[in-house]
Amino acid sequence: KSPMRLMLAHAREPVVPPSRWEPSIPEDLEQIILRCLEKHPSRRYANVRQLREALNRCAQAGKWTQEKATRWWRLRAPALFVAEAEAETQWGLPPLK
Repeated sequence: KSPMRLMLAHAREPVVPPSRWEPSIPEDLEQIILRCLEKHPSRRYANVRQLREALNRCAQAGKWTQEKATRWWRLRAPALFVAEAEAETQWGLPPLK
């Protein structure tokens, strides 16, 4: 796709639900994600407090630990951890916790 076609698709086409790529995403979380990605600002959360409240109402709220999240990301996006290690080496940054 050309950059222009991509921008037009972003502006006009409906968002593909995340569960199409990751079927294990809980429905309540998917609804929050889709609301965040709404094309019309009036349909999105008005502020971070509303978003946080919605996330806290999710069935999975509080069940994920930092360790589980790190393991999930390492499996699904290992390049992020390679980039982190390179940044630590190149700039002497501390590892993310």
